[in-house]
Amino acid sequence: MLPMTMQPAKQHSFQYQPFSWQGEVVDLNVLLSAVAEAFSSLTAQQQHNVEFRFGCVSLLTDKHSESIMQGQVDLQIEAGVMANGHNALRLPERHLKPQDDVDFFFENLASALCSVGLDHGQARRMSSRAKCALIAGSNPDLLAKFSDIIATMLNGIAMQVMPSIDVAQATKRAQYANEIREIQQRGIPCDVELLAAVRTNRAALWQTITNYYDPMQTVYRNGRFDHSAFAHFIDTQGIDFPLQATGKPNLVEFKDMAKAYPVLRPIYTLYKLDAQLRNEKLRLNAESRLIADLKPFATLTGRHAPSSNRFILGLSKQFRGLVTPEPSTALFMLDFVGQEIAIAAALSGDQMLQKDYLNGDVYLTFAIHIGLVPESATKATHAAERESCKMIFIGLLYGMSAKTLALKLNCDDASARKILTDYRQRYPQLCQWQEALIKQARDQQELSTASGWRMFVDYSTKPTTIKNWPIQAVGVDILRKAILDCESVGLRVLAPLHDAILFESSLVDLDAHVQQAQTLMVNAAKHWLSDFPLRLDTQLVFPGQTLCPPGILNLKHFVSSHAQTTFCRKQV
Repeated sequence: MLPMTMQPAKQHSFQYQPFSWQGEVVDLNVLLSAVAEAFSSLTAQQQHNVEFRFGCVSLLTDKHSESIMQGQVDLQIEAGVMANGHNALRLPERHLKPQDDVDFFFENLASALCSVGLDHGQARRMSSRAKCALIAGSNPDLLAKFSDIIATMLNGIAMQVMPSIDVAQATKRAQYANEIREIQQRGIPCDVELLAAVRTNRAALWQTITNYYDPMQTVYRNGRFDHSAFAHFIDTQGIDFPLQATGKPNLVEFKDMAKAYPVLRPIYTLYKLDAQLRNEKLRLNAESRLIADLKPFATLTGRHAPSSNRFILGLSKQFRGLVTPEPSTALFMLDFVGQEIAIAAALSGDQMLQKDYLNGDVYLTFAIHIGLVPESATKATHAAERESCKMIFIGLLYGMSAKTLALKLNCDDASARKILTDYRQRYPQLCQWQEALIKQARDQQELSTASGWRMFVDYSTKPTTIKNWPIQAVGVDILRKAILDCESVGLRVLAPLHDAILFESSLVDLDAHVQQAQTLMVNAAKHWLSDFPLRLDTQLVFPGQTLCPPGILNLKHFVSSHAQTTFCRKQV
């Protein structure tokens, strides 16, 4: 999958009319010639980098052009499939494009303009303005003027992408992208009065929240995270928290450490809410429903990647108190149970892992197996230990080393190695499958799913990435099929979230819609997993209730607490 030789730029047979641009008359015919010359002077890899920096594939070859022009195939998505994971073909959405190659292109453009008759000053100004207009996109009118030029410059990428497209698979991806555009415009019902109260009283609300989660101001001093106080806290608690090179706690590991140590969870909750309350940028549509760009196909595994501060379900669960059904309607969330484990069991054919999944709680079963909890343990009696074992199991599934395991569990290396050995002995087929997968991926230089989503693999691709990718990518395949199938029968999808889907229904049809959606989601999983069945959790939300899970105090609670406190003070 090395970069291919670029095709020569396709020339238009008609002439462009000159127009005025930022005080100068621009002859597009001259500029077009200059662009072609500048582009041809780049190396093949630099051409790829420039193409994907602009992320534009506008001029198509004749092959499949009818399907594409009818919207049945999204060439931008297919360009992403081709480029996924390729160091020389990275997509601009990930901000991985070598900027030097883009700068070099515009330097060549200036030189080319000089060679066709412009003086040096004009050439530099035109090149600089073109760069600003094309990269920043600050002036849509100017971008429209240059669309034909850029289309001509980038037709080489279409020449490369088109022969590799599987039209049937590409059509499904384009169909999904279209469905998601419709879904994200529907929005999610919101308590707009509560949202206004949160935004109006952020400072006072934050004080109420910190008083609840850290009443003694152990770590949060004057409403702000105190790094020195946190270092002292973890030291007094005997927590071996991962450190940075500077010796300070590495807060990147905070989430996993909070799973392993219950005493950290209130502080971690505050740590998340602190940034989210300050940076929240939730947006309402004309119907006062929450909307966000769901960004499908945005990661290496093809998952959605909406902005974490613009997507209500991407924020902490406390924010879900803002989500409440409209009158005469209900919401329901269907979430695959242990999806990653089930996918790994199905793909690897590991009979013990399949048995453990089908028998119930894999994490608790493994916790009992390694002696972390007694055989009589349940999720209710040993919730903290189960959560720790979940972190262990997922980590081992994706290649966690004994050293990292020891650090996260705050145990000695020998104990961590024993857990790793127990894991490998209990699930030998899984481990063998993953090792074979690494070899195959390196030999073939790619990973792919049955849906056609793929990722380029080279010497720099980490083994942990190779272990993780098929499980995550198949999970996305399942989610896409489930959403398409649900939409096709008229179910109202509001948003995907990791391994779950949020739906809206009338109260009258709720039972029938829940049952129908459950069947379609389970069948979607069976479709990609050779009939291996996945389980679902169901959350129902009726009018007057919120989407916030039971047991979690949502923002409405804290707004009410703040209002009550203010009222009492005024009475006094």
